[in-house]
Amino acid sequence: MNLYDTCIKAFIKGNLGDDLFIYTLCNKYPNTSFVLCGEKEYKNLFKNLYNLKYISTDSFFCKWLFRFIKLPAKLANTVLKIFHRNEKYSYYNCFDFVSRHSRYNILISGSIFMEMDNKKFSITPYYKNEIKYYLQSPYVIGCNFGPYHSEEYRRFYEECFSKAGQVCFRDTYSYSLFKSIEQAGYAPDILFNIEKNKFKLPKIKNYVLISVLNPGKDDKNSENRLLDKYISSVTELSNELIAKGKNIVFLGFCKFQSDDKIIENIMEGIVSKAHVKSVNYPDISSNKALGYVANSEFIIATRYHAMILGWLLEKPVLPVVYSEKMLHVIEDIAPDIEYIMANEPEKWDIKAIAEKIVNNKYEVCDVSDAVEKAKNHFVQLNKIYNN
Repeated sequence: MNLYDTCIKAFIKGNLGDDLFIYTLCNKYPNTSFVLCGEKEYKNLFKNLYNLKYISTDSFFCKWLFRFIKLPAKLANTVLKIFHRNEKYSYYNCFDFVSRHSRYNILISGSIFMEMDNKKFSITPYYKNEIKYYLQSPYVIGCNFGPYHSEEYRRFYEECFSKAGQVCFRDTYSYSLFKSIEQAGYAPDILFNIEKNKFKLPKIKNYVLISVLNPGKDDKNSENRLLDKYISSVTELSNELIAKGKNIVFLGFCKFQSDDKIIENIMEGIVSKAHVKSVNYPDISSNKALGYVANSEFIIATRYHAMILGWLLEKPVLPVVYSEKMLHVIEDIAPDIEYIMANEPEKWDIKAIAEKIVNNKYEVCDVSDAVEKAKNHFVQLNKIYNN
């Protein structure tokens, strides 16, 4: 028996890009009822979506309810080992129940398919649960695949994807790994579907927007000195821009991933703080965060979606590439664009970059073709919901 219409599986940690995925999906189908499982501290981020039911999996009710509706013991133990927090057990019990009792399932996420360690791939209880999920024929949209190191990992998900209702990748590299699957396809990032000119613009003007992150956030072996060099170089570039008459706005996309802490470290080295403003999502709404992007003169984007949103809003963007996923998308959409590497901050030509920004030497990318193709993420969903 279906208790729910459509269950959404997503990364719910107060990340601006991922939360905008949810908004885009729910606004796309206003007559469809969606359900989303996540921690209660993020519930208010979606309070404006009238067609979304948010289940707080760490609420008192869910914790006790799912003591009785349980996953297999081996899977429960694996979940606890992976996440080191007991409340995560209630999430997986709750999500498993909701997804199995939903008419449709949608997985809408970005970098969700990453092989995080170098151990030999094996079908652990976690991956057995993945098999169960894909037996429900979910619609998988907005994702990229990798990084991965074993062919066994890729083949495992090839088998999973073959059971999906749709798998739409956001880069051609990921699609090339699974193009033999009939349900697989490619479309540029889902956020190219956001409607422009509906954001709350800030009063501040004449500013360069800088998005930051820990460039080694997905690498457990990353050394702290890389982060220190990155912070030092961003600080130096900011001071150089301020000296040339620019204001700076630092926009943190995800406090859970410590964007705000990195901004604080950068701020310590800023010479003239009167010309700098720091804002963080979700302290400000997604609408206000988009307003800061839309009102900027230039964007220095370490965050992947700062790059995407900058292109969409017709801003000159300097990507600071921290992962292969950014390179793959640049190759697909703007292969001639200039970018710098986050893991090589010592190679940045700070003075030259600042000079080019001040003198408007960076071009705006024409992404009209990508905006049109991005609609293809919803081809299969249109068939089921519009009917």
